[in-house]
Amino acid sequence: MRFAEGLGTLLVRMAALSVVGFGLSLCLSGALPGGGLLSLICGALTAVVAAALSLLFYAIIGLSAFFIEDTAPVFWVWQKLGFVFGGLMFPLDVYPSSLQTLASFTPFPSLLYAPGRIAIGAEPAFLWHATLVLAAWAVFATAFAQLAFQRARKALELNGG
Repeated sequence: MRFAEGLGTLLVRMAALSVVGFGLSLCLSGALPGGGLLSLICGALTAVVAAALSLLFYAIIGLSAFFIEDTAPVFWVWQKLGFVFGGLMFPLDVYPSSLQTLASFTPFPSLLYAPGRIAIGAEPAFLWHATLVLAAWAVFATAFAQLAFQRARKALELNGG
């Protein structure tokens, strides 16, 4: 229920921010990104899926509250890893190959870097690769969230809650 509520809020915010962001970027640059309208649509769809997956990872962090006292440090570490491995500090293409390889083993490039790169006109091979990696992380996160929820519920029942 909370996931659905968060997803609804997320979609409304994304729609509002997309209208404003698209309008401003079109006014300031005077043109669509290099890939055109199809790239924007693919990027938007990828961004929605990535945002929903991010929400699922945040739910997993929230479920960790049943096992650790304070989840804020876990969230902070997750956020900082997203800055570095998601390409928010620098594009992943300018990272050394060892750091690019390390980032590829995390969900952050799929969640943050890929939707933006697709929206500005990435080649079709990158689109398919990013979609498959995003789907794999979605399967992993869903299974992990279900496991975490079952263990949290069991811990709650054992403690008399």
